[in-house]
Amino acid sequence: MTSSKNNPSAGDIAREALLSIPNPLGRFPGPLRIPEVRGMHHYLSGEAFFVALKNEVEQLVRSAPEDHDILVQAFNVFFREIRYVEPHTIVFRGALNSGQDASVIAHFSQCVAHVVYLPKAGPERVIAGFWRDPAGG
Repeated sequence: MTSSKNNPSAGDIAREALLSIPNPLGRFPGPLRIPEVRGMHHYLSGEAFFVALKNEVEQLVRSAPEDHDILVQAFNVFFREIRYVEPHTIVFRGALNSGQDASVIAHFSQCVAHVVYLPKAGPERVIAGFWRDPAGG
């Protein structure tokens, strides 16, 4: 890191600002460490929502009766497939109560989902599936 009095780095400016704050206990003990600054993209990702939803389905699979389907309910529809399109889109696929196929595409911040188990609708047990689409297509 190169800096001088004529051209201080952002870290030097931040360090000087922190050191200029009055400290009633005296000098800071040890070297002053400035935390790493993370970009906002971390907070604008649907990754945590997707992982939490997947984990809750896995948890319910372990505790629900074997003769029940495990589905995700969101937007008043039951879904059997959930796809994460990085970095922020969730695609839900399922069926309406009338039996018609339905899909919902939403920004992760718009989603409120319930993981539920219901008596099996057919001969095979249905468990909501998850997959990632990093390419967005």
